[in-house]
Amino acid sequence: MGAHTATLDEVRLGHLFRKVYPLAQQVDDLSSAEWVRVADDGQRLVGIAALGVEVWNRRAVLSHLYVEASARGRGVGRALVDAAITEADRREARCLWVETQTTNLGAVRFYERLGFTWCGFDTSFYDPDDVEAGESALFFMRPVS
Repeated sequence: MGAHTATLDEVRLGHLFRKVYPLAQQVDDLSSAEWVRVADDGQRLVGIAALGVEVWNRRAVLSHLYVEASARGRGVGRALVDAAITEADRREARCLWVETQTTNLGAVRFYERLGFTWCGFDTSFYDPDDVEAGESALFFMRPVS
């Protein structure tokens, strides 16, 4: 049987849509995280990251990464990911794994700039009532050390 391969290609949607993830909602979802890092601008919270390590495969999972729109492009996301990589290394994880949506081109490009490589997708990962038609999960990983 021949090898199967896949590629990521940028395709324009026929319509515009916007997804919003309020920072307060993200903070509320952190109660089960093993490690959390926050970023502030001296006056308010502008970003969060959270991770846990799956012991069975030594994979650190970045379960949350959120940077408020007003703070993007200023190194906040990079600093949060760098801190997560340091923590993953401290916990002897072999890689840092992240998930984003096929519709989030900004996140895909961000992770690629930080050295993550695409390693998979799942068309059934999200509840179909909560996503746009055709929206799927993309998975990226980066070795820790």
